[in-house]
Amino acid sequence: MSRVVAPLTVTKINQTKPGEKLIKLADGGGLALWIYPTGARVWRMSYLRPSDRKPDGLKIGDYPTMSLAQARERREAVRADLAAGNNPKLSEYRRQVYATDPTFKETAESWFERWRDTVTEDYAEQVWRMLDANIFPHLGAFPVKDITSRMLVDALAPMEARGALVYLRRAKSAVSMVCGHALAKGLVENNVAVGISAAFRSAPKRNFRALKPEQLPELVAAIEGADITIVTRYLLKWQLLTLVRPGEAAAARWDEIEDGVWRIPAEKMKRRRDHLVPLSTGALEVLAAMRDISGHREYIFPSRTNPKVHCNASTANMALKRGAVQTTAHGLRALASTALHEAGFESRVIEMALAHVDQNETRAAYNRAEYLPQRSEMLEWWSAQIAKGRADIKRHDSPPGGL
Repeated sequence: MSRVVAPLTVTKINQTKPGEKLIKLADGGGLALWIYPTGARVWRMSYLRPSDRKPDGLKIGDYPTMSLAQARERREAVRADLAAGNNPKLSEYRRQVYATDPTFKETAESWFERWRDTVTEDYAEQVWRMLDANIFPHLGAFPVKDITSRMLVDALAPMEARGALVYLRRAKSAVSMVCGHALAKGLVENNVAVGISAAFRSAPKRNFRALKPEQLPELVAAIEGADITIVTRYLLKWQLLTLVRPGEAAAARWDEIEDGVWRIPAEKMKRRRDHLVPLSTGALEVLAAMRDISGHREYIFPSRTNPKVHCNASTANMALKRGAVQTTAHGLRALASTALHEAGFESRVIEMALAHVDQNETRAAYNRAEYLPQRSEMLEWWSAQIAKGRADIKRHDSPPGGL
């Protein structure tokens, strides 16, 4: 016959002082308040595991944070789990995890802190600004577990309505990654962003023709005669001369230039590895011209609206896309790569200059100064070809192209 346990009272709990040994005040049904010599008071449940009928137990709360009445409610919930054949410890873990459901914005912040290290700083900031302006006002305060596909579509719809289809594509991608992060963390049962792309029209693809090496003079003419700011003009030249990506070029700092070499830190590089760029005669001429404009500032190519920050990474790219010689920043790098290969330069040296990572795992070791003398010679040759293009323009008195 089981022993009858007199129910606890608040008075008895408060009158019981800690002793030299652990004190257990039983309330019946497996519930007891454990009073430790340190003064800590913990509600615990004792029970027989459904799987093997062996004794087990779990903590369900602290007193007085959890009152006697609340502890009894938790006891009944545990007993209901036992009656259903469930593991109370697993149920308690789930209850604690979901006690304070993170919002969509909090989940996005958690995702962003991990994701931002995989991309350039500029791109990460662009994505976060896009989420902050377009998604969080609609969904940010909702618990992530309550987000539905319909809610995502409704939040994204204004971007489609105003024709921002390129940004819409980025938004859909970011939202999907946030929802995927929530799924991986066990905060939701499925990724509700899967399939929402079907609700929107796609941005029209615009194919820009690949420039051939013989078109270099035409490209140089377009840059020289374009109706753009002087900073954008020199940024385009810098990008063309150094073979770097748009974000890397735009974020160039004066303190990264040393002894004729541009030392780009890993956090600015797409591949997250330091990169050295030996500066050619043409690149040094760009720096000399920009020093009068921004030599007293942090960034070589400052923003027109806020000179304390660098210009937007997309500035040069947009100028290229609008120009008479329509291409992209990737097109500049592709043009240079083609010209350098045709000139007989070693492929490995070209790939290092373009900051491409060798996919061969056996050559994973990376030395940022590898082939530096060869790269210096190669970029000097490339600078001379660009200068020759300028000379051809003046000699033939060609009308400048627009960008």
